[in-house]
Amino acid sequence: MSEGPKTGPAPGNSPNGDAGSSKTRTPDGKGNVEVFASQVLSVVAANSLAAGNASRQDLVDELIEAVRSFDNAPREAILKRFREAGINHAAIIDRYLPAAARKLGAEWCEDSMSFADVTIGSARLQAILRDLRAPQVTDPSAPSALIVVPPDAYHTLGATVIADQLRRLGIAPQMAMGLKPLDLAELVESHDFNAVLISAASCQRLETVRELVNCVRNASRMPAPIIVGGTVTDKDTDIKTLTGADYVSNNPEEALKACGLMIPTHAVESPGPQG
Repeated sequence: MSEGPKTGPAPGNSPNGDAGSSKTRTPDGKGNVEVFASQVLSVVAANSLAAGNASRQDLVDELIEAVRSFDNAPREAILKRFREAGINHAAIIDRYLPAAARKLGAEWCEDSMSFADVTIGSARLQAILRDLRAPQVTDPSAPSALIVVPPDAYHTLGATVIADQLRRLGIAPQMAMGLKPLDLAELVESHDFNAVLISAASCQRLETVRELVNCVRNASRMPAPIIVGGTVTDKDTDIKTLTGADYVSNNPEEALKACGLMIPTHAVESPGPQG
């Protein structure tokens, strides 16, 4: 199956307030700073394929400054710095983009950056990812995976990072962002996905995640392992039992292997060492 188009709206790609908005003015109007901050900070690639390889903080800081600038020159400069340091595209996507996103969210929580600035910076991180991402998987015999982001979620960068990781593994990803259960069921029913990954934030209600799991399972024409990941796994509870998922993990390769999905032998190598 070839890589499908992004399905459904992509929440969080446009500002919902002016640059002077107080951090108590969350996009949903509920004023729940903790919930929104959790969604902003939710980057499921935090425990990525490159877990254990530390990022250089100086480059993370330069990346943040680059995406905050209205000029393209700093963004071109930081990419040059990555090349000079021997840091490949996979490492930038798996480690540096999520690290920058987390710091942007932390600065918003500390009132040192507005929600609009965080949103714009996140969009520019997404743009960098699009420029560096692995090519689409075009082999019709390649395994396919659906990545689901629940409705009303503001985080999308982590799911996009996972999609790139899957491409590097030779698996064709398809995104389903913010779909209602009926639309999600129609999508699942019309495709034979080899796996379904649900990315959820720590503030996500487990009932909502369980509904998505049941929706996918009931609509699937053939049994496909359902994997739940994201900062929802930080909850001190049995996520697997409470959601009904087949596996809980933030490492796509580990999860897919645990569910019995064979990784193609032509998979691209994981990020190499940094300079």
